[in-house]
Amino acid sequence: MKYLIIGLMMLCSLMQTGYAQSRAKILLIPLDDRPPCLQFPETAGRIAGYDLVSPPREWLGRYTRAGDPDKIIEWMEKQDLSGYDALIISADMLAYGGLVASREHRVSGKVAARRLSVLHRLRNRYPDVPVYLNSVIMRLAPTATAENEAYRRQLQAWAEQPDPGKKPDGRVPSKVIGDYVKSRKRNNRINRKALELVEDGVVDYLILSQDDAHPSGMHIREREALKQRVHDKRLEQKVHIQPGADEIGMVLLARYLSGKSEQPVRVDVLYSSAEDSKTVMPFEDKPLDGVVEDYIATCGGQKAATSGTEDLLLMVYTSRGKEAETRIFTETLKARVRKGYKVILADIDPKGNVQGGSRILGEYLVHENILDKLYAYASWNTSGNTLGTAIAQGYIYRYAETTGNTVAQGNEAQRWFLWHRWSNDFLYNNIIRKQLLPKLDTSLHWSSVMTAPKVRALETEGVKHMHDYIEKLQRETGTYIPITKLQLLLPWNRLFEAYVDYTLQPE
Repeated sequence: MKYLIIGLMMLCSLMQTGYAQSRAKILLIPLDDRPPCLQFPETAGRIAGYDLVSPPREWLGRYTRAGDPDKIIEWMEKQDLSGYDALIISADMLAYGGLVASREHRVSGKVAARRLSVLHRLRNRYPDVPVYLNSVIMRLAPTATAENEAYRRQLQAWAEQPDPGKKPDGRVPSKVIGDYVKSRKRNNRINRKALELVEDGVVDYLILSQDDAHPSGMHIREREALKQRVHDKRLEQKVHIQPGADEIGMVLLARYLSGKSEQPVRVDVLYSSAEDSKTVMPFEDKPLDGVVEDYIATCGGQKAATSGTEDLLLMVYTSRGKEAETRIFTETLKARVRKGYKVILADIDPKGNVQGGSRILGEYLVHENILDKLYAYASWNTSGNTLGTAIAQGYIYRYAETTGNTVAQGNEAQRWFLWHRWSNDFLYNNIIRKQLLPKLDTSLHWSSVMTAPKVRALETEGVKHMHDYIEKLQRETGTYIPITKLQLLLPWNRLFEAYVDYTLQPE
């Protein structure tokens, strides 16, 4: 029933933006069924006039229930891909059944590799359709479940050691340790297999993305070996190794569209804090400015040689709790937007304890009537998630502008996506999630899985809180917020992520 509801909600979203029939199609095999992996790229595609087509949602799995790669592969082979402009594919969905499934040893390396062979067959059948692939470098922490609550952190701490020698804390069962190590080895072999697909000309572009990282740990050796292979095979123009996971589908969409332009997008970058730009953000393993450069490149652009020569201006805000830096940043943001700069705004949580938009900045965007005038905006979870989503949206909208798609559906889709980032990234992730969290047992947190009745109750209460907040903010600022008929679902029966939908009123 939840899948049916989400499907109907997405159909209504298509209708409300005046989007009747797309001009072109891209086949999308997402990392899993969560909104960032499926809803975000599907709705972002509408900005550029593309229909992203995916397999039936029930085959994509749900949280700890793996997707069905064999059904997905059968479905892919039945498609007439001559009518598609590109393929954007998650190797983790094809090989294991999704991101969570990739962290467990339920699929052998032999089976995983066999499943990826479908890409050879499709390439032979449709040699002119480009293939964009993502394969994830496994994170250190296991997926949070009730079963591993007693030892999950001990296993992660062990895996974070530069060279894990001794076995982890005695609370970690030996079978769990064995399966964890087997999963890492299998996934590393599949990542090498993905590189072979690039070498063989089956895949046109590959992102090997590091899920939730740490400056030290088992992943470092795996990643460095992959980098060396890329160098040895001279694949640097076709393979990029960087942070990320959930947002990579959108990044690959931006990469494909950017590649259709004669010149790469030039991006200038302005940070709210020079110190933070050199700091490693939570869940990353390199300084922030390095992560920014990764996403500028993988989305298909380059840093502008000098300020004033850019196509887009990326403004990165990390100064929460720093009044002077925040004042300077917000004043600069308003001035640049009013002067006509094409601004991408990335609002990053520098401590990782909110993983949603800054309240000061979120309300400022409404009060100063700036949100609608941005090229892109994001503020969810990690710095990589935020940057990948914001930079990709900015590139996609620029492509739409240069191809004339903004005259009708593209503009409405752009407005919808901007307000979706505000309602999802800022309003839900920062304001509403904190209001709902006390409704859980004290032993639970926002990643805890809840019973179906509890989920239904919190979805209903969450929508009410969202409406109340919007009405209150409108009264206080005198600014109209064009969001009506809000809907909220918790697709994985936890508070961490939400499926937000609404009707956007015309300008």
